[in-house]
Amino acid sequence: MWFISKYKIFAFYIIVLLTVMFWVSVVFGSNIVFSSKVTYKLLSDNIFLDSYSLKNNLIVFNSISDISKYKLETGCDLDSNYVWRKGNDYYFTIIYDKWNSCLNPNIYLKTDWQIVFWSHIKFNIYSDFDIFNLYSDLNTNSLTILKNKLEKEINDFALIKKWNTLDYVSLDRKNQENRYKLKIINDILESRGQKYLIPVLNHELSTNLSKIPNARRPYRENYTDWIHQSWDIDTTFWEEVVALDNWIIVRVVNNWQWSDFSKLKYTNLSYEDKLQNLDILRWNQVWLKTSKWDVVFYWHLDKVNEEVKQWMLVSRWTVFWTVWRTWVPDKNYTDYHLDFSIQKNPYNIKMAGKYDFLDYMKWDWYFKWENADFILKNQYKIFTWVELWYKK
Repeated sequence: MWFISKYKIFAFYIIVLLTVMFWVSVVFGSNIVFSSKVTYKLLSDNIFLDSYSLKNNLIVFNSISDISKYKLETGCDLDSNYVWRKGNDYYFTIIYDKWNSCLNPNIYLKTDWQIVFWSHIKFNIYSDFDIFNLYSDLNTNSLTILKNKLEKEINDFALIKKWNTLDYVSLDRKNQENRYKLKIINDILESRGQKYLIPVLNHELSTNLSKIPNARRPYRENYTDWIHQSWDIDTTFWEEVVALDNWIIVRVVNNWQWSDFSKLKYTNLSYEDKLQNLDILRWNQVWLKTSKWDVVFYWHLDKVNEEVKQWMLVSRWTVFWTVWRTWVPDKNYTDYHLDFSIQKNPYNIKMAGKYDFLDYMKWDWYFKWENADFILKNQYKIFTWVELWYKK
């Protein structure tokens, strides 16, 4: 009986192996070749798309057969080259193009028409956005600890004697990656020392108690949380709105229509339902994740500029959108204003980089539940009008 059981296990693995071979063949439109087993070493497991030097990588295959005519391939049209040979080691370079919409991390060695079965490699592919998002929800203390760790590794590398070996070249590559990540961390920490801009140029924050956080909105009590989470800045039509801080656009809503009011829910509402109702009332929006990794919601926008895309990196003062009229289903408002709130990052390290849109809406907004006097006395501790006045 043990022999039969062992036979079944062996048959199962054969089936799995043949299945993998079949799907690899389907993906790459080719057959699979079982040549002499190929082993490989990587200069690095990582590709950084926004770095001129770090979007390249080196792969060294060891093979007793001549593979100098082979190519590297993913399911994409990838730029790769055979460089040189040293003994049984064959050196190939690979270059990723960040503008290529196909960023398949799986790479195979291939003849003119066949995949070398033992040659599968998988890279970690990062854009600058991915790196920012990787650190996005870390508080300043955690970022400082990471900064110190990277600085130590960089200093340790400087003490290594330069050997002309692949191991040293690999360490040098890691050192370049550390410097790349360290620069981003330093940029984040520097920006965190700045106050937020007031996002409509030549305007100050309102002192009207109905236009600051925590003002009541009883007319929508039945279908939202009925609390004003944001600041209103009264403006004229099409007034320009700027990014109040550096970093990443995480959401763009530019296709709001009147028919969207029909999506509002009014019965058996959960907390999430009320948040989603409020999201509908916001019309066109842009959400900016700041250097402090708070998320700013810009509401009541007219048309968002076409170049504003989700996941793009932006800088302070950049003009991207314009103000429009506010509307509520049962109120015929005709005033024009920017409505913006700042959702305060809870710095939950277990959720770092994993938040979705609904999570952002659940974050506490700045000055949540504080009274009006406190807000008016303290709001300029996080905003600057001096820099705005200079900009004028």
